[in-house]
Amino acid sequence: RSILFEVELAQKVISYLRSKLSLRVASGPERCLDAGGVDDEFRKRHPDYQYVTIKHNLSMDAPSVMIDPASKEFTDYVASVIRNSIHVLGTDHIYVIGPIGGETNQLVEDSEKDKTIRGEWSKAVMQGIKAADPNGVWHCQGWGFLMPIWNETYVKQFIDSVGSNDFIVWDFQAEESLLSQRYNFFHGKRWIKGVVHSFAGEEFLHGSLRYTLGLYKDVFNNPQAQRCIGTALLPERLGKNSLYWDFIFRVFWNPNDTDIDGFLQGYAVRRYGIKSAENMFGFLKKLEQTVYGDRIHSDRWMTHHFSVGRFSSY
Repeated sequence: RSILFEVELAQKVISYLRSKLSLRVASGPERCLDAGGVDDEFRKRHPDYQYVTIKHNLSMDAPSVMIDPASKEFTDYVASVIRNSIHVLGTDHIYVIGPIGGETNQLVEDSEKDKTIRGEWSKAVMQGIKAADPNGVWHCQGWGFLMPIWNETYVKQFIDSVGSNDFIVWDFQAEESLLSQRYNFFHGKRWIKGVVHSFAGEEFLHGSLRYTLGLYKDVFNNPQAQRCIGTALLPERLGKNSLYWDFIFRVFWNPNDTDIDGFLQGYAVRRYGIKSAENMFGFLKKLEQTVYGDRIHSDRWMTHHFSVGRFSSY
């Protein structure tokens, strides 16, 4: 019953977003596609299918199993996932699916299969989307491209195999990871500059205003970045870092028309009132020079966590 309630709640929220706010909603069936999705019972019912084992998930889950993406059965499976999403949530023809592997350190043990599987998978996913929804657009959030199983050769293979222009890559965590530059601006595909900035546990004040502004100005002014069609906010936390979030929305609108001091002066008025604005601007300016200085992360625990913890492979 609890699972049914969550589906019903999602349906209500999506209905509200569409009917009351006139927003398009992207569905996210990625989990059952990027990291496997078929259980023991499925494999017993389909013993004639070919399967591939995806190894070593960062979250320490057991290896996951997917239908071999080189097979027609996998394309049919993708189409069934999309049709089910449409049946349950309706559709605005946008589907969020990350690259194969999810948070994986090793894709497959078979070295020959490992050379081809990424392109086989992206081709099959796009074909499955189109089989279920001819107007479907694949939004590929690029978090998985941060994993050690990806490099320039593999990303190019993945993108070149998609076989459709109805494909958009999210430069996930673009305020730090710069996937677009690492992977040659996604080889001519359209892309979105995404800002995560606050993962779970990162509610402390952090984020360089100068650095972030420079990154967005580069997108506006760099000819190589012309295929960037927008931006996305993708945080896990929005709690206490309000100055950065306020700033990033100003930058989203037009980085070339954003001045940090001008922003801080306006923020001081809006946040603290006219009478306190002058004094608070001085305080905010000190924050901008220190806490919001050149470092992206300024918290000792998070610096330690990223340097020696489970994300050290980045």
